[in-house]
Amino acid sequence: MKKGVEGIRICCSGRSEGAEIARTECGKYGKTSRNVFNQKIDYAPAEVSKCGFHIVKKERGVLYPKRTKYSKYRKGRCSRGCKPDGTQLGFGRYGTKSCRAGRLSYRAIEAARRAIIGHFHRAMSGQFRRNGKIWVRVLADIPITGKPTEVRMGRGKGNPTGWIARVSTGQILFEMDGVSLSNARQAATLAAHKLCSSTKFVQWS
Repeated sequence: MKKGVEGIRICCSGRSEGAEIARTECGKYGKTSRNVFNQKIDYAPAEVSKCGFHIVKKERGVLYPKRTKYSKYRKGRCSRGCKPDGTQLGFGRYGTKSCRAGRLSYRAIEAARRAIIGHFHRAMSGQFRRNGKIWVRVLADIPITGKPTEVRMGRGKGNPTGWIARVSTGQILFEMDGVSLSNARQAATLAAHKLCSSTKFVQWS
């Protein structure tokens, strides 16, 4: 930011998902006055691509993509190697790391998140609401399909029944901050019981 600037306000306008009426959404960072649009503004138009971004929908506390390119995907394979992306703590002081590659269902991710938050609320009471933070670094963005029982083979792929996330070795799943080391270890242990994969507790060094 330029010298003397205390805040910034970003506005994006356009048609989302082919809507007829354009929408404008603004985000404020730092300090901005109410008459900021009457002052000098530097306009920077840019084209935004949907590649790499997920429009997330939340239903009954579970996060999943609102829209995907294809409604049905192939099973695919989980890479057993360790990818460099997402293997280091980027937000919190403590975290949970996956020890092997595999698949995590959206139900397991939500159950682990609730286990972590529930432990913090029991152990720290109102202190977690003031200072504690938790980040979920994995999103179930791949739909899975299934067929009902007693159905003959053939006639195409089944209907989507849920969502999964492909996890590689060493990937960070959850991050925590604003809590003590002992509480973070216990919360990571409770979350590991909910996940169908081996994990380990890591901390910022």
